[in-house]
Amino acid sequence: MDEQYRQWRRKIIDSGQATGPSRLSYEDFKAAVMQGDDNGRLLNYVNTNIIFQAGVDFESRPMVVVSACGLPSPSDVDYERLLTLILFRLDQFVESDYTVVMLTSGAQHNPSWT
Repeated sequence: MDEQYRQWRRKIIDSGQATGPSRLSYEDFKAAVMQGDDNGRLLNYVNTNIIFQAGVDFESRPMVVVSACGLPSPSDVDYERLLTLILFRLDQFVESDYTVVMLTSGAQHNPSWT
């Protein structure tokens, strides 16, 4: 994530989205990536169509569902940002054990990281 952070930080600074000094904090970076240039529409799409919590497993751990069939076309969205948003969402669960269920059947778009 560190390399991805540095790449996105540079992209955000170069695009003029960053304000203040060029040293962008992780929280500022995260906020800028989540907002993006689409006012958070991709973030909303990720949270409703790609990754979401679906209850708990038999050991009371949160179950996180990643649905690859909800992935948009790579020609429509920036997959680097998409993956970063998915990782941000998964970061919300790393405080404790969790179960990930990945659904790939019916996926029209298969990025190399699925």
